[in-house]
Amino acid sequence: MRILSLLMNAALAGIVLAVMIRVLRRDGHWNSQKALHMFRYFTTLSNVFCGVCAALFLVFEALGRVPGFIWLLKYLGTVSVTVTLLTVLLFLAPAKGSLKALLRGSNLYFHLICPLLAILSFTLCELRRAPVYVYALGTLPVLVYGLVYLQKVCLTPLDNRWNDFYGFNRDGRWRVSFRLMQLGGLGVCALYWFLSLVLA
Repeated sequence: MRILSLLMNAALAGIVLAVMIRVLRRDGHWNSQKALHMFRYFTTLSNVFCGVCAALFLVFEALGRVPGFIWLLKYLGTVSVTVTLLTVLLFLAPAKGSLKALLRGSNLYFHLICPLLAILSFTLCELRRAPVYVYALGTLPVLVYGLVYLQKVCLTPLDNRWNDFYGFNRDGRWRVSFRLMQLGGLGVCALYWFLSLVLA
């Protein structure tokens, strides 16, 4: 299982790095404006965060011991991309009427492949027994992004607001969307905690 974990974490970190370079570097130059735009999305943030966490996990695992803090970071990253995957499947695809459109180009990696790699590596190789409150910490990335999105889409003055690109404030229903996202994050955390009791 250790070898499998090493391989999947290396693949995850490598794919995230390759996608970001491909998207942000053109003709030998970095596109800082595109970077600022991309990092508005939870999809980008969750995948880059998870990729960094996978790289850290890989280094410590290769050295022979993964500290609890590094394991926790990998868990937080895994919850983040799990929420990304579930949002794509259960919210964005029905809203757009097509899943295929959400799996084109780099989205194939950030909406599907990287989340699946993170989920498989964590559930097959990296689950640990921990108190339920430790697993509940997995909601933090979703909570923080939800508060930032709420501020930027609903509360910021109109001339500086983000577009409601996820549609969470459609018909003024941001309260419902915010609560559902937090409940979804908690549900994902509860699932991983349950799996740790069964499989770890």
